[in-house]
Amino acid sequence: MTGGADRMLAEAVRMLRQAGHEEQAGLVERELLGRDAIPGMCTYQPIEAYDHTYYRVFTTVEEQVRQDLAAGRRHLAEAEMQQAARSRRRRTTP
Repeated sequence: MTGGADRMLAEAVRMLRQAGHEEQAGLVERELLGRDAIPGMCTYQPIEAYDHTYYRVFTTVEEQVRQDLAAGRRHLAEAEMQQAARSRRRRTTP
């Protein structure tokens, strides 16, 4: 979303200039447009770092634990709730 915001800021700068608001366009352009999300990192780089150092590892470990304990099945609680609802409907349906 932040990367998309930068594209929208560029459009805002263009529109401010077009409307004759050069001072405000210059402020947005100087202070915000292309600004690093974290010093030395563009907006996508922290996301890539998070994905590489945490999220991929998290999903790999979660999958291993699920494989070990639930034969790889996902959404066990939801499946049980669905089955219980179906059983109740069968009992109440004439």
